[in-house]
Formats: sequence, C-alpha cells, structure tokens
Amino acid sequence: MGGGQAAGTMEQVMRAGAARKGVDVDEARMAAQSTAIAAHFDQQSDAFYTSGRVLDHGMIDPRDTRKVIGFCLQTCAEGRVRTLMPSSFGAARM
Repeated sequence: MGGGQAAGTMEQVMRAGAARKGVDVDEARMAAQSTAIAAHFDQQSDAFYTSGRVLDHGMIDPRDTRKVIGFCLQTCAEGRVRTLMPSSFGAARM
C-alpha cells in the first residue's frame, strides 16, 4: 500500500467514525494527518529502509543481476534432481 492510498483509507475511516459519533470533521487536522501518514508510508517503502530492517531478502547490485539470476536458475535445476533427506532443511535468514 502506498502512502497516498493509506492516507485515503485512514481519511475514510476517520470520516465514518466522525459521522457515526455525530461530530464534525476538522479538515485542517485531517489534511495534516493525511500528509503525515503519506510521508510515513513513503519513507518506509524505500528499498534501503526495508533491506536495512531485514524485511526483504536484500538488494542486488545491478552489475550482478545476471550472476544472481544464473545462480537462482542453477539452484532451481539442482533442486529438481536432488533427493531430499527427512532430517535436512534449508538455511533461515535472521
């Protein structure tokens, strides 16, 4: 979800809550909150942010793209012919 979409969703939720309570919506506060939510989500969607917090599998240097794709294809091909042992398991990233 992008920052604009998250801000729009929260705006809808706040408007519905205010209507349910019978309270008027403070438009200035709503605009400030929408801006803050959009900025927060956009900052967290940066690739360096997510990789730095181990929320994904990291970034590939564009110069190494062919090497990494080749390694992935080789690993997939090897996995098709390999016999799995009941006590074996893959490595986990922590």
